[in-house]
Amino acid sequence: PAGQRSEIPEIAGKFPARILIVDDNPLNVMLLEHMLHKLGYAPVSVENGRAAFRQTTRNKFDILFMDVHMPEVDGINATKAIRNSKASCDPVIIAVTANATDENRHDCLEAGMDDFLAKPIRVQDIVDLIQKWAPRGRETTG
Repeated sequence: PAGQRSEIPEIAGKFPARILIVDDNPLNVMLLEHMLHKLGYAPVSVENGRAAFRQTTRNKFDILFMDVHMPEVDGINATKAIRNSKASCDPVIIAVTANATDENRHDCLEAGMDDFLAKPIRVQDIVDLIQKWAPRGRETTG
């Protein structure tokens, strides 16, 4: 309804970050890209964990939004590979999943992910996570 629509803040200037979206579902990618564009970011997207590993060893990313369940290489195994790679810049990795159980959250954090985002994704969730992680990355406290 009119008057209840909240403005999406453009936060990229205040919280700069290079962002990688890792998801095999084109609709999920499109939605997350749209939200991030509205926030002022220009994310890069890849379709699986293998491609995410390649990207993070060739380019510096501050934040990865990593789908947990993907074919070829899933988010858990991709995270482990990224964390074990000396070529990776050790980005913040945020699990993105519809399976928001405590067990799944534990598995994601145990694999080396830094945070957890349950679907359906809301813009405010993205804003909160970027404000939490973009200013510091892993190098200042990790």
